Amino acid sequence: MKKKSNTPILTSDLRTDLKMIMQAEIEKIPELLEQLEPKDRINVTMKMMPYLFPRVESVTLREGEPVNIMNCFP
Repeated sequence: MKKKSNTPILTSDLRTDLKMIMQAEIEKIPELLEQLEPKDRINVTMKMMPYLFPRVESVTLREGEPVNIMNCFP
């Protein structure tokens, strides 16, 4: 069984530390990608895409539904 520490770990401190670690790792990505073979570089890039781009969902128009094309363009 693990002993409880007398030092409280603050969630905000933990989040800050994790953010710093992730930022350092993200900054290394271009260099690491350059070291990979083209096939592996493509595979890694494809695996990262869902985290970088929003998922596209199809939209269907139902019969009788009003259409307002002006709402389609921001």
